[in-house]
Order: sequence, then structure tokens, then C-alpha cells
Amino acid sequence: NGHLLKLHARHPIVFWCLCHRRIITDPTPTKKWFISASYVILNFTNSSAVEKHTKELGKYVVPHFKKMMPESGMVGWGLGSKITPQGEDFATMMTYDSYDSLENAMIHLSGGGTIEGLPHEKISTIEWSMRPLMKVIGSTGPKQ
Repeated sequence: NGHLLKLHARHPIVFWCLCHRRIITDPTPTKKWFISASYVILNFTNSSAVEKHTKELGKYVVPHFKKMMPESGMVGWGLGSKITPQGEDFATMMTYDSYDSLENAMIHLSGGGTIEGLPHEKISTIEWSMRPLMKVIGSTGPKQ
């Protein structure tokens, strides 16, 4: 049973746009990003501190990831907060980590790659409720 994850060049997480009131992506999406993203880790949390996490991720994680991306195979990162559905059983926030290879995605999941060197002492702990790793098997971009 394969999972189909379709990404759109203008809105890299269009799959999530209907479910989140705010989408922050980095780097700015380009056609090259979609060609090179082969695997995506989707990180879900039911945290009640979404605003706090958003600020900390922007202050500490984004600059660190930007610095580490070229050498780690990470080709994209993003953050979304939920609008619907509502309820305790649904994630309040999600981030995604896009990688050029399965190997680099697995290194990330094991705490290496872009994760290495993060100032964890400055970032509130996020309890991830689910972290599926998905293979990108289809994407689209604007007509050339």
C-alpha cells in the first residue's frame, strides 16, 4: 500500500492548506525543490503551545536548518498550524522535513543531519504524536 503525496510548486504543502490557518515554508519554493524532494517526514503534535513553538522554531531551527541543508540533503522545511478538524484527537501543528534521499531522511530521524547541533536547551520540547516518512511519488508545478 503506497501513499500518494502530491506537492504543488506554488504552494508546497497545498495538501495541508485547507487544514491550517498559517503556513510557513522555508526555503521559498522553487521548481528545483520539487524535483529534488524524494522523501518527506511529516511531524504532528497535539501541543497547546503552538504560538510558543512557532516563535522558537523560527528563531532557532530555521537558521540552523538553512545552514545545514546543503550538506545534509534536506531540500525543504515547513510549519503549519491547524484550522480544522477540531478536537483532542487531531494534531494542532505539523512540520515537514523534505529530503533528497531515503538515507538522508533516515539520518534525520535518527537525530543526525540537520538535527545535529540544534540548541535543544533553548527550544521547548515538542511531543510528536506521529512522524510518518513518506516517499514522494508525484508532484506538479506551473505549466511551462
